[in-house]
Amino acid sequence: MYRPDALWGFSREWIVRTLYILRHATAAAAGPEGDASRPLTPAGVREAEAIGRYMASAALSIDALVSSSAVRARETAQAVLRGMGSAREAEFLSDLYNASGPELLRWLQEREGQESKLLLVAHMPGVGELLSLLTTEAHDLVLGFAPATLAMVVGEAHWADWDYGRGSLQLLLPAALVLGR
Repeated sequence: MYRPDALWGFSREWIVRTLYILRHATAAAAGPEGDASRPLTPAGVREAEAIGRYMASAALSIDALVSSSAVRARETAQAVLRGMGSAREAEFLSDLYNASGPELLRWLQEREGQESKLLLVAHMPGVGELLSLLTTEAHDLVLGFAPATLAMVVGEAHWADWDYGRGSLQLLLPAALVLGR
């Protein structure tokens, strides 16, 4: 019997995972109850919805969306889903609020979800650190990217096996570019 995995040495466990990393959209300078309560500005809502529309038009589908519990991140996640035309529900986690890159990586490695396409909405500098860790093997490089910037990282491993330098950056797209600014 023909078995390409045996012939070429491919493992049946081989899997491609896609992690979309999104910095929350532009937020107000202050919130009624401190930093975590900062809402999106009207421009921020437009940015997040534009990212969602771009993802839909480019057929960048997701199996799950996980966001920081901060108001600006929650509103970003919801606006992205609206822009995508998705009825999907986002998961909001307080552990992701202002998490560092190494903390976000540990969270990803401990994630038990079986989804292969995950969208993570969080904050700088953590999202920049995570992107650097996954794609450059450097823990001291922080990519500073603007609010509502979407990164797409692809890796050939289960989430538990994602680690320093295991991902390949496929897309880095600021909402300003999508909006023609």
